[in-house]
Amino acid sequence: LMATNELTPAEATVAVFEQLVSGLAFLKKETKAKEIIAVCVCGNPGRFTKKRWSKKGPGMSFEWMLYKLMAKGFAARNDKVVRFVLPQGDMTYITVYVRVIRVMHGDNINYGGGIGGVHIPLRKAIDTWNTQVRADYNYLGHWHTDLTGEDYRISGSMIGFNEYSIRIKARFQRPSQAFEIQHPRFGATARFPIILG
Repeated sequence: LMATNELTPAEATVAVFEQLVSGLAFLKKETKAKEIIAVCVCGNPGRFTKKRWSKKGPGMSFEWMLYKLMAKGFAARNDKVVRFVLPQGDMTYITVYVRVIRVMHGDNINYGGGIGGVHIPLRKAIDTWNTQVRADYNYLGHWHTDLTGEDYRISGSMIGFNEYSIRIKARFQRPSQAFEIQHPRFGATARFPIILG
């Protein structure tokens, strides 16, 4: 969507900034975690170019600017708990316990509506990526549908079913965010969506 009656891109960026900073502060206070890793990948929603850029793509995005400002804010406060991961490309890798996790937005998966859904092109992409860097799990969004495979999780859409969902032929789902618990020995154990509305 190019325009709605909602917030402008700059207004939305400020609103999301406030919510994310508040959320990270809440997690830090309530969980007493020794480390919180904020993996910040960019996708098509926040970019201000017509098409995706391969070179310096994240830098052409309101999301990247938002994440960079958040990281600088936490660093200025000398925060030792919240760590930001800001990739310069489509994806990044983190290690949780002994498992390598690949994180991306998911708009780099080409799917034209064929039989088998996004699972088939995603499976092919994961197999190709694993020849370069092997990952135990793959986390992504973009497809507005909560889906789980043996080694991947596609998060549902926090904004819920909308015009984009119809265009990509997604099935109706309530607004949700994927949630998983990684066990040190068994990997992803609890997998469920957090229903938002």
